Amino acid sequence: MFSRSMSCKEYFVSLLAVGWREVSRSGPVVVLSCKNQRITIDLRNDVGFIDPASDVYLGYLYTTPWGHATHYDLLADMIRQPTAGDISRNIYGGTYDVFGFTTLPDVLSVSNITLWCYGTHAPFPPGGALFGDLYIAGGWLGAADWGIGTSDAWGSISYNGAWSAANLAALNVKVDGSGVDNHIYSLYGVVSYTAGPPPPTTKSRIISCFR
Repeated sequence: MFSRSMSCKEYFVSLLAVGWREVSRSGPVVVLSCKNQRITIDLRNDVGFIDPASDVYLGYLYTTPWGHATHYDLLADMIRQPTAGDISRNIYGGTYDVFGFTTLPDVLSVSNITLWCYGTHAPFPPGGALFGDLYIAGGWLGAADWGIGTSDAWGSISYNGAWSAANLAALNVKVDGSGVDNHIYSLYGVVSYTAGPPPPTTKSRIISCFR
């Protein structure tokens, strides 16, 4: 399944329109900040959105609506920050979930994946937090704090690297938390990539069997 793409310049302009500000620039590479979140954008690249598409492991115990059999579709609501996630659909309680994601067409190489999560973590135990992790190219890159507190909010985790289209298509995302009543409402990824040529088409050739 493919998701929508745009140029990084278009993405940059759209972020400025909703409150992000430029804090530094080095050539075509721009750092933006908003509400204690920072992201890096290479304006030469394209950017695309990816969303949860399958359940790989389900450790969260409860869902809203109650007893929903799958989890990924509760979070794949196509809502993008800074718009608040849909709190009527969520997962909560338990350990962690792992999701497969949609991919993007015509990708030559990927340089950055920023994951966005809308949620809240329980105030108990004190100091609890929500974490995320990215599995790509055969390994987990390391859990990181989303930066989400005890009120519903967006948080992000950003990973830089050099990955292929196949790596992108096979990635997994983990949402994890140390509180027993963590709620996850929305989840998606922003992929910064260099576009490649489309795959060659195969033309059929008709061979006459008649002389």
